[in-house]
Amino acid sequence: MLKILLLALLPILVLFGIGLNSSITGPGQKGQEGNSGTLEKMIVTDGGVTIDLNLGRLTGAGRSKVSRTSELRFDVERDSFFTVVVFNDELRGPQPGSMRLIPQA
Repeated sequence: MLKILLLALLPILVLFGIGLNSSITGPGQKGQEGNSGTLEKMIVTDGGVTIDLNLGRLTGAGRSKVSRTSELRFDVERDSFFTVVVFNDELRGPQPGSMRLIPQA
């Protein structure tokens, strides 16, 4: 009697077991295959930084009509820890880091 019951239930379990995997993941889901692209992390190798300062605002005379601006220039030290993320040739933004600035005369 047990053999007959097992032989009758075995094909039913196999049929439902095959369809079980596709019903859990859902139709059309690719999982990790859908996330593809090129991720690049670019670091500073050489460059310069320019800062424009409004000296009137620094001294507290920010409401005056005449604004004096001063330009400060710096070189960036080679191989600074400043990383920029690029994904599929699109700039995504900087990551936390630092650049050592070398003042110019």
